[in-house]
Amino acid sequence: MAKSSVPDAQSSSGSDEEDAEQIRITLTPASGIEETDLHWKLTGGVVPITVPADIRRRGLSVVVNHLLGRTADSDEQSDDEEETKEKLAPIPFDFLLNGRLLRMGLETVAKRDGLSLEEALEIVYFPAVSAPQGSGSSEEMPDWISCLVGVGGNGGTGGGSGVCTGGYDGSIRWMEKCVEMASVVAHAGPIKCLAVDVHSTTIATGSIDQTLVTHTYNPQTRELGLHAVYSGGHSNSIESVALANTSSTSEKTLLASGDWMGGLCLWEVPRGDTAAESAPTKKAKTATNSTATAVREVQPTASWKAHASSISHLCYTHDSSPTSSKLISSSWDHSLKVWDVERQDCILTLNGNRVVSAMDRCSNSDVVATGHPDCTMRLWDMRTQSGGGGEKEGSTGVSEKTFRPSHKSWISALQWSPTDPFILATNSHDGILKLWDIRSSVPLHSTRAHEKGEKGLCLAFDASGSNTTDGDGESKGTHGIYTGGSDCVVKHYRF
Repeated sequence: MAKSSVPDAQSSSGSDEEDAEQIRITLTPASGIEETDLHWKLTGGVVPITVPADIRRRGLSVVVNHLLGRTADSDEQSDDEEETKEKLAPIPFDFLLNGRLLRMGLETVAKRDGLSLEEALEIVYFPAVSAPQGSGSSEEMPDWISCLVGVGGNGGTGGGSGVCTGGYDGSIRWMEKCVEMASVVAHAGPIKCLAVDVHSTTIATGSIDQTLVTHTYNPQTRELGLHAVYSGGHSNSIESVALANTSSTSEKTLLASGDWMGGLCLWEVPRGDTAAESAPTKKAKTATNSTATAVREVQPTASWKAHASSISHLCYTHDSSPTSSKLISSSWDHSLKVWDVERQDCILTLNGNRVVSAMDRCSNSDVVATGHPDCTMRLWDMRTQSGGGGEKEGSTGVSEKTFRPSHKSWISALQWSPTDPFILATNSHDGILKLWDIRSSVPLHSTRAHEKGEKGLCLAFDASGSNTTDGDGESKGTHGIYTGGSDCVVKHYRF
């Protein structure tokens, strides 16, 4: 710690105390920022400066804006109009110290983490995530909205903001910018789970009525058509479905489904005309036409008892492919499991002490986040070690991170950002949408997405969102999140 100070840094932080204790720091832009936007790079390079020991995130944000020349001080306006126009407005920044977001005074954090103050503290900065702002909503639906999956506009091919919804009225709806493009009654009971393969625009849904079906969306005709019926696997409510990550050239798509009693089934989704000719068919009536049409009927390739209670969520691992797949399951029996799909063998089991009501995997790894009825979110490392046989590989030494309880009620939905491995969102029966950065134990932002008394039941990131800035380096708010719940309305938020 030092008694001397850098005038610019001290004045920028708003401190006028000459004798205030100081800390030396270095400021470095986060990886990837300086290559994409020179506005974030300090012209003087990484040079130690001194700042007040008790400075916090907002004070450091003022310092960085000052050093970058981003100032809105009207007293410093230039007579040169062109120079005035080129000045950039200050924006909020976030900071990492020792791999965590800075949420307390600098000296407090350094002492907590056991960092030496004899050397300059290395601080990484980057533009802060803005609070979600409402950007549209749908017309009121006939019943609760239970499932959402973000898809690119124009049938999953990008170039727009789309979402596929499942509702308690048993209907699937394909929407773009909260406007319904197509709908079909898929089930006689409420839809409990939904998954979309955007490469083939195949939509899989499971229902309380014990049925599992797939539909396809045609962006040219804007129609949803029944694709296949999956029978012989479940005898109770289907609670979760997952489609394997596939490419547009893949010959096989894998479907997994879990039910209320902990049963797990694996299926192979028919693809193309060849599958239609070879697969068994049954007669079914469409919602818009009373004429019976032939649809494919699919039997499970495997089924077994996976959990002691309801399987709340399923997702394939990051490295899964149609030829080599592993499946992650979460359950009301308090456990998370990883399954070898070919062997139908559990290769990892993690036991918690709470019902798992929501789960999602990070976009670039097998780290998963879970939500629980105790209003808490937890982080798990589901990566397994190599090994042979049926041993429970990697069952020990797996870390768990718990975030501070922030919701006031049951966490009903959770999803990781498809573009940022540090950002995720949660929705809850308290009607609040929260944005999180996993490098902090408290949420970044909380937004009331549903009126008091209404439950948030689902959410989905906008598949077409990206993190971009405009010419002044300001965030254009191109990330998007959809929410749905008991208010029967799909809402869209930008941040």
